Amino acid sequence: MSDGYFAEPARIQAGVRHMLSISTSLGAMVDDFVMDVRATRDWPGQDDSFAKEVIPQEQKERESSSETAIALSEAVYGVAHGTQVNLTAIRSNQNNILDAIRDHRIKPNTSGKR
Repeated sequence: MSDGYFAEPARIQAGVRHMLSISTSLGAMVDDFVMDVRATRDWPGQDDSFAKEVIPQEQKERESSSETAIALSEAVYGVAHGTQVNLTAIRSNQNNILDAIRDHRIKPNTSGKR
C-alpha cells in the first residue's frame, strides 16, 4: 500500500457544490410535492365511507414519501459536508507540504548530508 495519495481539490470542491445542489433540489422537490398533494387532498371526499377508507392510507403514503425524500436530501448533504471536511484536511496537508518545501529551499541542509 502506498504512503502517499493524490487529490485534485478543485474537482473535489466542484463535486461538493454538485452534491449541495442535489440536496437543495431534493428539498425543493419535497416542498413542491407537499404543495401539489395539498391541492388534491379533498378529492376522495371528507366524511363518507370512501373518504374514511382512503384518506388514512393516502396520508401515510404522503408522509412516507416526504420523509424518504427528506432523508435522502439529508444524506446527500451529509456526504457533501463530510467531503468538504476531508477537502479542508487535504488543502491543509497540501499547504503544510508546500510550506515545508519552501522552508527547505530557503534554509538548505548544511550538515553535509543528503
